[in-house]
Amino acid sequence: MPLISKIAVTSLVAAGAILGAACDENSEGAALGATATPTATTEVMATPTGVISAGKDVMPTGSTFVFIRGVENRALILDPAVMLDGEEALAAAHEDGAIPADEELPNDFYIRNLEIESLIFPVADGATFTLIGFDANGEFVDVEVDRAAFEALLRGGETTQDDPTQYYGFIPTELPMTVEIEDGEVTGGRQQYLP
Repeated sequence: MPLISKIAVTSLVAAGAILGAACDENSEGAALGATATPTATTEVMATPTGVISAGKDVMPTGSTFVFIRGVENRALILDPAVMLDGEEALAAAHEDGAIPADEELPNDFYIRNLEIESLIFPVADGATFTLIGFDANGEFVDVEVDRAAFEALLRGGETTQDDPTQYYGFIPTELPMTVEIEDGEVTGGRQQYLP
């Protein structure tokens, strides 16, 4: 990821920490987007690690853009966000204060993540994840891994076959991904390419 993109994302996280505290329930729902808005009947419970254990009421069935923040006991720690592009991305970046009003985005996308969340979702036994790998010529290729291999990668690699450096932009605590949620479980996901 180019340095300027990292700055934009880092600025968003910093601005989000400040703005998130000031957001009311309605603005939080708008920031997360329709597919990631918690419902009024959401039940969560604190865990010893400080993350929140969540069920199917927190994120409905379907696709949701998230940052994978880690793995814990066959469950993923997810941070829902919204990836925007074009004019919508530029307007949101200006609104959130991630860039000054007279500046353009360095790339044609912006990730809105006004509040860092840590939601735990169990991973279905048959879940598969598509990561961005490299072929023999260094070109990007889709690489499908099963649940166990994905969890090993998130732990930093337990063998040379689980080495996260063999995948593009793989940072175990900041992995951008669109996950599939079904009945409160992660059933799969696809790594999101960020230039």
